[in-house]
Amino acid sequence: MKSTPRQIRARAALLACAWALWLAPAPASESEMPRPAALEPDVQFWIRVYTQIDTNSGFLHDQYNLNVVYDTLRFAPDATPSAREHEVEAHRERIAAALKRIDQGSFGRCEECTNPIPSARLQALPFTRHCVECARKLQQSS
Repeated sequence: MKSTPRQIRARAALLACAWALWLAPAPASESEMPRPAALEPDVQFWIRVYTQIDTNSGFLHDQYNLNVVYDTLRFAPDATPSAREHEVEAHRERIAAALKRIDQGSFGRCEECTNPIPSARLQALPFTRHCVECARKLQQSS
């Protein structure tokens, strides 16, 4: 039996719909990569890196717990890789020394006079080892 023009158009439309459905992307829930809960902190860290850090910056973070970010470093745009590496290493040493002072119970005390370092100074310079007065004296003597 011969198909009528109307039947041919209906079949063509049906084929076009089937073809479109076959080529259509899967719904988001089916196409997303699975994200195990154990990886979520790492995923959030990298989202933070890619949204907050540019090519002239970087996080100094704990190597085992990426949620612990000690500081954000900002480099001069023309800083050489070796200058950046030197700055990172110097900052890393200051952080390690501050963590050691916390462990020893001496964090927040001036290494020269042993007086408490004011909290405002610690908030501004969390890795400082000296009160303002001793820092000035040390700077003047050098």
